[in-house]
Amino acid sequence: MLTVTTPAASQDLTDVDAVKAALGISGTDDDDWLAVLVRQASGAIARFCNRTFVTETVTETFRLSRPAFELSLARFPVVDVTSIVADGETLDDADFEVDADPGILRRLDGNDELATWCGKVTVTYSAGFATIPSDVAAAAIALVRFLYHRRSTDPWTRSVVAGNINLALNADLSGPDGLPREVTSLLDPFRLPAVG
Repeated sequence: MLTVTTPAASQDLTDVDAVKAALGISGTDDDDWLAVLVRQASGAIARFCNRTFVTETVTETFRLSRPAFELSLARFPVVDVTSIVADGETLDDADFEVDADPGILRRLDGNDELATWCGKVTVTYSAGFATIPSDVAAAAIALVRFLYHRRSTDPWTRSVVAGNINLALNADLSGPDGLPREVTSLLDPFRLPAVG
């Protein structure tokens, strides 16, 4: 079970200024609309990747039916572990080690050797990227750009006929979950398997 104890101020994976630079927009007329698109794109990317990219503080509880040498935290990379309570005992920093990038938590005994986790373990920690990875930010900008240009077209239109020319719209654009392939190819390295 995971509870967000200190949410991020924003879940946005890019900002309006970066999107405007990519679109070649200098005015402010579309700023509010672009901010909405940034939120929509950021949410779609988080759902596609099955993860939260921004840093938040969370409390995660494990109920172990058998001993384990490692706990895999749901959020990573881990920025800081605030506290660990294992079967009612608050652990000191010397009682555990964190492999931050994959979010792996190991318990240590008094001799700096691995020990097992047992029973109920509650971990409070901060995790997420201090700076959004460049490929994720680029994917967010690409998705906003795609959504921005689609506002002037009917999303249900598949082709347009002009004289003897038949132009297919959105041909070969959609990848998994309906996102453009340009976006999903940037996100594939960050995508986590869906759980449950």
